[in-house]
Amino acid sequence: MKKTPDQKEDHLAPTQIPSANDSKKVEKAGLTDHELRNRLDMINKYSRTPEESFGIQKIEKEYIEELRKREEVREKASLNYSMGVQAGLQQAPYEQIKLGYESQDQELRDDIIEKAKAHYNANNSLSKDFKESKQPEPSLFKHNFDKARCNSKENRD
Repeated sequence: MKKTPDQKEDHLAPTQIPSANDSKKVEKAGLTDHELRNRLDMINKYSRTPEESFGIQKIEKEYIEELRKREEVREKASLNYSMGVQAGLQQAPYEQIKLGYESQDQELRDDIIEKAKAHYNANNSLSKDFKESKQPEPSLFKHNFDKARCNSKENRD
């Protein structure tokens, strides 16, 4: 609400409280490695076709391969860090480096779970299942209704 120069500020008017929906960014899952692997296994378990299952397995294999590559790089970096400490070079605290690694791993896990969700949602949706399910013909509904109505009349007599 804009104030004109002749208006005074109303201290009793309610203030705008920021809503939780104001932020367009979706909060990340924040899963641990164990939780991520369990979630991928669960999604794989409930896959209906081999293609869906193979897609989830491919995403899980991609995750494991990326972790392996990162671990190799971190081992070399750790060796270089210790050599630098022995040589007396100025180094960042190792706890800070470790926190950086953890945040990078968390970003990777968030990306992997988003890929898995997208893959699962692309292949499994309730509207898709409803369209593919075998719906009885409308004439069968009427037939069953008439049959039930006749049976209820017979039972009353």
